[in-house]
Parts: sequence; structure tokens; C-alpha cells
Amino acid sequence: MDKDFEYYESLPKPELSVRARKRLNRLFREMVGSSKIPHPEVDNLYERVRSLLVRKVKVLIFKIKEHK
Repeated sequence: MDKDFEYYESLPKPELSVRARKRLNRLFREMVGSSKIPHPEVDNLYERVRSLLVRKVKVLIFKIKEHK
């Protein structure tokens, strides 16, 4: 199993597109809840505000479902 791991670690990593890096940042903010993102070079104000609003809406939906 160690050989397999070493083999996969030695393979070249594909370069991620800007869209893929933004989606990874979004995943970390919205799903993981972390403010530390893996690709800060593609971060911008729009993405930060969008994620903030998505998190707030999710909390509101959770509270509404919990209240029923």
C-alpha cells in the first residue's frame, strides 16, 4: 500500500483552472466553514460576499425547519 501511495504522490498534479480554484474556495467557506481558503490568489469581494449570503440563508432555512 505504501508503494501505491508513493506512486500517486510522484505523479504530476494537474494545474487547476481559475473556475476550479474559485469553487474550492467556495467549498471551504460554505461547506467546511473555514475562513482559510486554499487559493487566495483568485479570491475577490464578490466571492466573499456571495459566500456570506449563502451561509446566512442556510442558517435561516435551518432555523425555519427547526421551528416547525
